[in-house]
Amino acid sequence: MTTPVYILGIDLSTTRLDCATLPDERSFHVPNSPAGFRTLVEHLSERRAQGLEVLAAVEATGGYERALVEALLAAGLPVAVVNPKRVRAYARGIGILAKTDRLDARVIARYAREVRPRPAAPVSPERRDLDDLLSYRTQLVGEIAARTQQKRLYTSAAAIGRADAALVRLRQEKRELDREIARMLEEAEALKQTAAVLLSVSGVGPVVGATLLAYLPELGRLGEKEIACLAGLAPVADDSGKRRGKRHIAEGRAKVRHALYMAVVAALKNNAPLRGVYQRLIRAGKPVKVAMVAVMRKLLVMLNAMVRDGATWQPDGATRKRRRLEAAGQGEAPVQQAARTAAA
Repeated sequence: MTTPVYILGIDLSTTRLDCATLPDERSFHVPNSPAGFRTLVEHLSERRAQGLEVLAAVEATGGYERALVEALLAAGLPVAVVNPKRVRAYARGIGILAKTDRLDARVIARYAREVRPRPAAPVSPERRDLDDLLSYRTQLVGEIAARTQQKRLYTSAAAIGRADAALVRLRQEKRELDREIARMLEEAEALKQTAAVLLSVSGVGPVVGATLLAYLPELGRLGEKEIACLAGLAPVADDSGKRRGKRHIAEGRAKVRHALYMAVVAALKNNAPLRGVYQRLIRAGKPVKVAMVAVMRKLLVMLNAMVRDGATWQPDGATRKRRRLEAAGQGEAPVQQAARTAAA
């Protein structure tokens, strides 16, 4: 006999949490504060004590949901963070066009009952700090790009001088932040073992490794198809009747995808196995973007298996030989000769 599921849908705003429950179809609200969190924990704990399976669901709101999610997870209660676009599409699909906080909570509850989204995994303080550092780094990179574009429009020497000074400061701050992120990966107990596995792969640097640790905590715990879907790297069919459309990727975690793209750009220079996959696809006539996505997916699947098994990267024989030559301080010619010999 299946255990009944008690669903709590939560619509989050700045000051309060609108809640809706299923199957009893109750609506209520609590303050968006630690006191309100405790009320929800007690409410769900009571239902669990009655023998019900419980699940809370809240929309992703750019980090504003973090305190609530952490409070529920700390109490050992399952909570799913759902995609607001999918919830809105579900609402339209069942004919609900109106939008209020109370109604949104009901829609979230119904969506969670139908879809049964995967509960969020507990996040360690180290991963949370890493998330904050990466978010700040993203803001820095965006500000550097914006200042650089603005500077091109200036004609005043005073304005150009101020822009140059600001860019020097921002770039220095970014370098310091990159060093802090790398130091976290080496020293944080909850991160360093997995980070060492990720960073052993040629092409995966500290920022890419940190991004995977912060935004893909499921790495190593899911199968290759599931992890590719989470990252938005699984090909989606587009067929209808006799028509066979082109496969494409969709949705998923954009920050993870962007990091993997940069890793593949670097890997195509230094990672012979991944470069070989890319070159075979190009020779087969695949467009560059298709080949890049395929290599990104292969890299992700490989990293997932490595983290699962706790195995570090073992480069191919030619790469190992080149590294030995470089470590011995031999010149460029022997390195090139070794590469040609391996290719032959």
